[in-house]
Amino acid sequence: MDGTGGLDSGPSPQPSPQRGEGVEPGGEEVEVEGEAVLRALGLTVEDTLHLAAGDRTRLLNYLLRWEHFAVLHQCLDVLIPRHRSLVSLLDLRAKALLGEGRVDEALAVAQRRAGRKESLPARALLARIHLARGETGKALDAAQAMVVEREESALAWSLLGEVELGYGHHEAAQAAFRALHDRYPYSRAYLWGMTRLYAARGDWVTASGYAVQLVRAADDEWPLSVTHLRGLRGYFEASGERTRADKLQAELAGRLEEETAELREQLSLEGRPSVVPRAGVEERAAAPLRRPAEPLPSYDDVPVSDAERATITEAVRRIFGFEALLPGQLETIACVMRGEDVLTVLPTGGGKSLCYQLPALEPSLASVERRPDGPGTTLVISPLIALMKDQVDSLPRSVRQRATTLNSSLDGNELRQRMDLAADGAYRLVYVAPERLRQPPFLHALRRVGVERLVIDEAHCVSMWGHDFRPDYLIIGQVRKDLGDPPLLAMTATAPVRVRRDIIQRLEPSPGSEAGLRVVAGDVTRPNLQLEVFHAGNNDDKLRRLLAYCQAEMGSGIVYADTRARCEELAALLGQHGVSATHYHAGIAERHRVQDDFMAGRIRVVVATIAFGMGIDKPDIRFIVHFFPPASLEAYYQEAGRAGRDGLPARCVLMYSPNDRALLTRRARRDDLPVAFLREVYAAVQKRVGGKGAARIPMADLERDLRADETRVRVALSLLEEAGLLQRGPDLPHAAQIHLSAGGREAALPADLAAFRQAARLRPEQWLTLDLAEVAPRAGIPLAQIERSLLGWEDAGWLMYRPAGRDLLLEMLAPPPDAAERMRVLLERHDAVRAQRVDEIAAYARTGHCRHGHLNAYLGGRVIESCGECDNCVEVGPPPDPDLPEEKNQLLTILRCVDSAPWSWGRRTLVRILRGDVRPRPGARPLREEATGQAEFGALAFRSKTSVTQMVERLESTGFLAPRQLGHGGIVIDLTSKGKGALRDPGRLERVAARAKSGRPRKMRATR
Repeated sequence: MDGTGGLDSGPSPQPSPQRGEGVEPGGEEVEVEGEAVLRALGLTVEDTLHLAAGDRTRLLNYLLRWEHFAVLHQCLDVLIPRHRSLVSLLDLRAKALLGEGRVDEALAVAQRRAGRKESLPARALLARIHLARGETGKALDAAQAMVVEREESALAWSLLGEVELGYGHHEAAQAAFRALHDRYPYSRAYLWGMTRLYAARGDWVTASGYAVQLVRAADDEWPLSVTHLRGLRGYFEASGERTRADKLQAELAGRLEEETAELREQLSLEGRPSVVPRAGVEERAAAPLRRPAEPLPSYDDVPVSDAERATITEAVRRIFGFEALLPGQLETIACVMRGEDVLTVLPTGGGKSLCYQLPALEPSLASVERRPDGPGTTLVISPLIALMKDQVDSLPRSVRQRATTLNSSLDGNELRQRMDLAADGAYRLVYVAPERLRQPPFLHALRRVGVERLVIDEAHCVSMWGHDFRPDYLIIGQVRKDLGDPPLLAMTATAPVRVRRDIIQRLEPSPGSEAGLRVVAGDVTRPNLQLEVFHAGNNDDKLRRLLAYCQAEMGSGIVYADTRARCEELAALLGQHGVSATHYHAGIAERHRVQDDFMAGRIRVVVATIAFGMGIDKPDIRFIVHFFPPASLEAYYQEAGRAGRDGLPARCVLMYSPNDRALLTRRARRDDLPVAFLREVYAAVQKRVGGKGAARIPMADLERDLRADETRVRVALSLLEEAGLLQRGPDLPHAAQIHLSAGGREAALPADLAAFRQAARLRPEQWLTLDLAEVAPRAGIPLAQIERSLLGWEDAGWLMYRPAGRDLLLEMLAPPPDAAERMRVLLERHDAVRAQRVDEIAAYARTGHCRHGHLNAYLGGRVIESCGECDNCVEVGPPPDPDLPEEKNQLLTILRCVDSAPWSWGRRTLVRILRGDVRPRPGARPLREEATGQAEFGALAFRSKTSVTQMVERLESTGFLAPRQLGHGGIVIDLTSKGKGALRDPGRLERVAARAKSGRPRKMRATR
């Protein structure tokens, strides 16, 4: 330890002979190690007696920091008898013994030291020794006493959190760390404490968020301590983030060399050997979490018998016509056949859907142990309607009629018809959106027909900290129990190890059960993808390179942009330069037409937001370009993975400029849910619930109340529910039509139905439309149970029930005493994870190592040193420059645009005309028809708005253009006589164009 919070970061080596205050060196092996380390520094043990006090302290702390415990003991053995009054030497002895795991000896030394002189650090060390010995009560008493005596001490609060964590008191540990944070907001001990706390809770996603914050807290002036570096390395090894662990290992090795050189210089021992044995760094892997790193996964770890292999390969050949299976498919299907619970991680385009389609559609592959009467329905929970439709449409025609989708795109009659057929067992494969799991009639129908298997597609949506969290996925665990615990198959391509753990934790019915989820995972590399990053200086560089890529690459491609306006702008630019392109985003009316044209090859390039791609299984996409980095590395892998699904080479380019990281951070913060908005949501729900405790609330009403979109409101509700402020129940119908049977006479009815009949004033053989939210409380039936009761009475023949529409059922809970703290912690966790996502995508863009290896290690696959495909492993030449006009001709275009205009334009309008920006900025008027009809409209679309503006300003400052103020105060741009002369003799613009190339600062003419 080096005094930075007592973070025990090393395993316990074998103990050496016992030492006291002054004991002779203990054995030949110790002497050899001591001689080697000190010889590298040009010292002997005896030399330490003659060092100045400052130099001696630096040397001893160096030995302790780098865990050269044997050498340190040798030095102390000669120093302590000579300097018995120096209690600091006893501190070093006790710390070294504790670091070695020799806790009894450490306690004896620390107690002797405490008897000489009391200090806060000495008391903290003694408490940590008690904690290491398992004397948690003594450690806790000591830590609590320190907090009481020194309430503003960072060391006291850090120690209390550490002890409470060691005790297993997670809530108390969190409170202590939060108290530390309140007093010292920039405390690194707080970040490390929260990392260990969430790892102990099994929330590795949040833990990594805090760990990354700690890594980023370092700067040139205040680098991380060796203890923190070693602890973080151990954490990232345990969390499966090997790329980060390796980076920290390299930093530790570099730090050791630097500190050795500095120490040699301070001791004035130049010319001596400067290489220090690195056993202290390389051989002592940090393990503050006492959990070894997981072994690399392999599909070979999953047993498959010869009989299973033969049955599966025959069925897939007969039904789907495939002669061979992709890696991981055979193993997953075999597990499904055996009725196991499985989490499968396959690469994008790795054929996940076949893993459940084949067992669902082929009776011989069903799990006969669970359903001896024959196969039931396979229920597939899928996040997007387009994805469901694509998967059903891609099934072989012979089995397509045995699969269906149930989602909001169907009209009421079609939906009811499919629901009835599903209840009768007509379908073997049913795709549903997660929102439908909150509808009791749907679950009731599934219970009747029997669910043979529950499949979760895009399973990373289950994790609240995943990159595409969907709140309704959180209830899947409870729904599974309601359906009788059918075997589970969860599938994803984008789940790092820490997210896998979170998925498992949320899906397993009992975390301590013997038969947990089997993880089927292996290499996620797509070797046919040529990964590269284009480091752009600015948006102009991106625009030119995008044109070059799309003109040079043959075949279909997708360009991902960050905004709707950017999609339209880039599609127009490509179209103007001969590329068959169109745009796609959630705001266009004919999205299906664009998708169909792209799939059929009528459009070669689609410029889209992330709304495009899920469900797009076009095998021959030859390139994917990200004009702006996506929000997370998982998202990038998923989007880039849509290329080359036919196995042929495809190019995946990420464009990255120096400003992109800051912009990603700003956008992530904009998407965060601030406390103020959560308070607004809470108040809006409270107002609509009133004093009823629970109420039916239309989502549209909340959207209007809060002026927010549905997704934002749903996530906010899930956070409020996580904090214990409200509870969301099953969705409740807008209205319910009920028909009481002829036998429904008062005396014959069950007591609960009789109460309901009286509250609703039902008469036999008459249809009546009711609001269940009003009737159920009068009947004494909880709103969360009313539909289940009605469905049960319908099964018994007492009545017929027809629900219409769906609303939220929300119940206000008594606020817990620590509600504010809970919410603060939740939001801080979100912030930590958000910052980590930005860090991961930036790290991918900047890495100098193999990009496939970087992605593979991040997602939990094998380590790849060189793939021979990415731009870091082979030299990738740039595409030929697009045929664009020179700078002088671009300036001429601006002058012509001003000269040919029907009237003078303002500077902003002029720039919009030149760039072809049809979409106005918020609050601005759309361009007039005269503007869009100019010949120069869009002529400079390959330049950024900033660049075109600067060119216009440059022409102003050199006298070719001049501003003119109008009577109402507006300013327009006119062509000067000098500008007209340039139109006749373009050579006059040579100097202006040369100034742009030289980068000389421009002089602006003052304008009023």
